[in-house]
Amino acid sequence: MEDLHTHTIVSDGGLHPKDLVSLASEVGVKKLSITDHDSIGAYLLFPDIFSFGKNLSVEIITGCEFDAEYKGIEVHILGYNIDIKNKDLNEYLSLIQKKRREKLALQIDKINEYFNKEVIRKEDVFIPERQTYMKPHIVRPILKLMEFEDYPAAARWLGQIVKVDVVVPKMDSKFIIDLIKKSNGTPILAHPGYYIVENNFNSHDLIKDFCELGIEGLEVEYRYHGTSRFFKHKRDELEMIKRLHELAVEFKLLETRGSDAHMRDDFLTFNNRSYLWDFMEKLRTF
Repeated sequence: MEDLHTHTIVSDGGLHPKDLVSLASEVGVKKLSITDHDSIGAYLLFPDIFSFGKNLSVEIITGCEFDAEYKGIEVHILGYNIDIKNKDLNEYLSLIQKKRREKLALQIDKINEYFNKEVIRKEDVFIPERQTYMKPHIVRPILKLMEFEDYPAAARWLGQIVKVDVVVPKMDSKFIIDLIKKSNGTPILAHPGYYIVENNFNSHDLIKDFCELGIEGLEVEYRYHGTSRFFKHKRDELEMIKRLHELAVEFKLLETRGSDAHMRDDFLTFNNRSYLWDFMEKLRTF
């Protein structure tokens, strides 16, 4: 069993990379990729992660989740087996990380100024193990402090109150796909189901477009159920997964499986479920 889409404290996850590898070993995940947002810090900051995984019978595949743009919307592209020493890759990620850090630092200042007290301490956010600084790092503390219905409500409130001038570049999908390939990696379109249902895209046309941009695979099995208003039932998730599998076969694309886990429970819930195990055998993966 594989899980090729996970996050750690290096970006917006809750687990240390080695704790995630240990968890993978416990539940029988044999192939794991840590795909932190715009970061390969799990491999650069913890270079013994590969031997650590090997000792636990978990194969570690280098990975990263990149923000990109397609037809005016944000999409995510996963890069696998990337050369973590590639110069162009590291220069790009350093730029994005620098801008994210600058933006979040200003946002924290604005939040503390708004409440007229230190509600978010920078030393709690800017920890040595973290490379990518993101919205959850400020939304979660606000969610605890104030009474909001849910995370999206707190995020909307922050978007209205906390405005700063720093812009984090978001490159087009072709640029990101080419960057992954230049670093000897394989570009995979992350959770395509979201883009299809939330933007009313024709699934065939979307995948055809990304094939022309150079994508080499789709994240076919993903935990859509309960993550969007369009996936209220398991059957909605299953229908999307089967459709993506059909498209991957039609366009001769690789297929991957990913929990997109940010917390321990995310990982356990996805990798302990059994209703797709027979289907997983059909996936054309690495």
